[in-house]
Amino acid sequence: MFEEGTPKKHRHRTGYTVQIIPDDPDGKAGIYRIGHIGSQILAFTLFFIVVALCCLIVYGVLTILGLRDVNHFQSEQITALIADKDSLAQQNSELNAKVDQLSKSISQKVVKETYAEQEDAEKHLPTGSPLTGAAVMTATKDLEEADSIEEAMAQLAERTANGEDVSSIPGDPMLYFTETAEGSSIVATGDGKIAVIDKDKKYGNRVVVDHGNGYKSIYRNSGDPMMRVGDTVVRGSILYVITQGNTTVGYQITKDNEFIDPETITQIDG
Repeated sequence: MFEEGTPKKHRHRTGYTVQIIPDDPDGKAGIYRIGHIGSQILAFTLFFIVVALCCLIVYGVLTILGLRDVNHFQSEQITALIADKDSLAQQNSELNAKVDQLSKSISQKVVKETYAEQEDAEKHLPTGSPLTGAAVMTATKDLEEADSIEEAMAQLAERTANGEDVSSIPGDPMLYFTETAEGSSIVATGDGKIAVIDKDKKYGNRVVVDHGNGYKSIYRNSGDPMMRVGDTVVRGSILYVITQGNTTVGYQITKDNEFIDPETITQIDG
């Protein structure tokens, strides 16, 4: 409580007067009075505006710094990706070079294999000569009704002398060799296997070589065969040795079990 006679203190409320003076001399100046509460509201408003501006500036600075970090990180990533791209391009170039080299190697291998297959196929064709020595060769036919080669030759000579064409006379085409040199050999005319060795009523013995491609070559002579059934032979393998008394040779070829003219495929030297 206040003692009697003590004067009471009064709070002095500050007010503000704002005068607005226009640039135009004819303009009317405005005077505005702002009370205590208004001044406080204005002060708080300005304070919040300043705080907001500071926060906005700080946020902007942080955002810029963050964007700089992101940009730096992205730049590093781009650099790394470019390096990876260059590395992959180099690897791709090396792989393409290896693929080209491999393709060339494969092509060369295919060519070699194809050539080897062709060469092997040619070796299995019965195109060689059945004799290693000199002889007299006659293209003729094996007449089934004849009991000996001499009889077959005689019948052929008689029938052709009477005007018959050899091609119209029934019989299997063959090459007939006489006067073969002693010590020479009857040889396989192509690679293959011995398919048959049996007796032959006109020549004595018969050897059949299966060449594995549809062709079979037949060798007829009175000598003893030098091979056995199942033996593998190559062109030039000895089947018989010509000695005194077995100097006649019959040679035939079949294709898919049909007799063909041996002269169409046989390469006779000399």
